[in-house]
Amino acid sequence: QRPDVTTVPSGAQLSAGDVAFIQFSSGPTSEPKGVVLTHGNILANAEGSRQAAGFSPEDVSLSWMPLTHDMGLIGFHLFMMYAGVQQHLTPTDLFGPRALMWLKWGSAKRVTITCSPNFGYRHCLRALGEKTLDDVRLESVRLVFNGAEPISVELAEEFLDRMAPLGLRREAMYPVYGLAEASLAISFPPPG
Repeated sequence: QRPDVTTVPSGAQLSAGDVAFIQFSSGPTSEPKGVVLTHGNILANAEGSRQAAGFSPEDVSLSWMPLTHDMGLIGFHLFMMYAGVQQHLTPTDLFGPRALMWLKWGSAKRVTITCSPNFGYRHCLRALGEKTLDDVRLESVRLVFNGAEPISVELAEEFLDRMAPLGLRREAMYPVYGLAEASLAISFPPPG
C-alpha cells in the first residue's frame, strides 16, 4: 500500500490530496469564500497543533463552539479526535442563556483544554457578575484557547483575575491565530 493512502473502515481508499470538505472562511482578509481542505491539509495541521500545544490522550477538552465554525469543528473536534483527547461538546445554543455552565462543566469533567473567542469571555464575565462559584474548580485547565476574533489583552486579564479564585492559572490563557485557508492553526505560542 502506498504511504499516502489510508484504508478507512468502509474500505474506501483516501489519499492525502483528496478533498475532505469545504470550510467557509470568516472573511477577515476578503469576502468569505469556500476553502477546499484536503485530508492531507487537515492531518498536517492536526499534527502541527498536537506538537505545538502538547495534546495527548491524558487531556480532556470542552467546547461550546459550533461545529459550523472552524475552531469548533477542526480545532475542538477533529484535532482532539486526532490526538486521542477525550472531548466534550456542549450545545452552542446553551452558552447564550447559561454561560456559567461552561465553567461548571469544565470543573465537573476536570477539563484540561477549553476555548472561546473574545466575546465569549466577556459574556461569561457578565453572566458571573458579582456571583461566586464555590463549587467550581479550574486547577485542571492547562490551556484556554483564545482566538477566532481579535484578542483583547485587557479582557483576557480581567477574565484571568476573576477565574483565579477558582484555580485557573494565568499561564493557561492561550492566544492563538488561525484561518480557514490554513485548515485552521497558524500560530500557537509555547504552552505556559
